[in-house]
Amino acid sequence: KIEYFSAAVEGALIVLAALMIAWEAANALLYGVQLKDLGRGLAINFAAGLLNGLLGLFLIRMGRSHRSQAIEADGHHVLSDFWTTCGIAVGLLLVTFTGIRFLDPLMALGVAALLARTGYKLLRGSGQALLDREDRGLLEHLIEVINRLRPVDIITIHELRTMRSGRYTHVDIHMVVPEFYDLSLAHDLAEGFGKEIILAAGLEGELHTHIDPCQRCWCRQCGVAPCEIRREAQVKEPLITLESATEAGSI
Repeated sequence: KIEYFSAAVEGALIVLAALMIAWEAANALLYGVQLKDLGRGLAINFAAGLLNGLLGLFLIRMGRSHRSQAIEADGHHVLSDFWTTCGIAVGLLLVTFTGIRFLDPLMALGVAALLARTGYKLLRGSGQALLDREDRGLLEHLIEVINRLRPVDIITIHELRTMRSGRYTHVDIHMVVPEFYDLSLAHDLAEGFGKEIILAAGLEGELHTHIDPCQRCWCRQCGVAPCEIRREAQVKEPLITLESATEAGSI
């Protein structure tokens, strides 16, 4: 989880930078602005900003590709320098062409607000990861894969849980199977389906399965045939939803 601590620190630094920019901009609005050598300043500003923008986008892309929160946070940190540079450049250009000097600190305040938002999102995301908060997007993706691949003798699932550590994802799931299946058959069925889920979802990680016997509670949505212990005929085979997949099992 050290990656999430790293990302939280990056987010805090971005928020700190936003506060410092806002402070300087407020002072400039109150006490006036003094600008010197705008031509050279704009050229250096543009060159540095372009390099920071390219580097930031590259780091964000690599962080998301490798599911590394720390690398993605680095990218946002570097990209924040790019947005700062853009704000400065626009402010200086406006002052150059209009002569209205207070436009520069106003642009700086806008940049500060943008940086504060970026830093807050990093802090919030890192905090949720450190507290092992469920990733709703990941759960919905898993449920889509399960509904697409689920064999008829995986009657339903429940108590679906996920936990991420960097690029590694751990999934825990309870699978309901016909109670007359012997242990070996039920084990192979659950293990094989679990591997299919991980592969189809494009995850690097593991899926831990817990097998529950049906106890003839799911006959109305069970399509297993023949079944000598069935209490009632199958009526429908509903899709698994986020709510039903994550609720505690009744058996």
